[in-house]
Amino acid sequence: MVNLGLNKEDEKINIQLKEKLGFKDELDMYLFAMSYAIKHNLTHPIHPSGTKWNSLDWIDLQGLVEILVPGISSEPHFCDNLARAGIYAIQDKLKIEPNLTVLWSARLPEGWK
Repeated sequence: MVNLGLNKEDEKINIQLKEKLGFKDELDMYLFAMSYAIKHNLTHPIHPSGTKWNSLDWIDLQGLVEILVPGISSEPHFCDNLARAGIYAIQDKLKIEPNLTVLWSARLPEGWK
């Protein structure tokens, strides 16, 4: 199990990004920010944060991140670090491109089940 959370300042930005980019909830924005950071090889120093989500029954988040970024799960608060890096990078990108949108599809590629 991985505890997930953000400090108050980061949570405020996460909520703003969620609303701007049209995510369903704060956790979806948090996970998107993590994936953005992984894709762009970003890190950001983590500040102490509280736990907001402490169980994701539908995914082995620690195992998934360890596959994508080997060795990172030994760092304290590695998920929060990635999410924070993504949140700030996305926020900076929106300053340059304020009309930026996120497109996603719920459809799996042909042949996937």
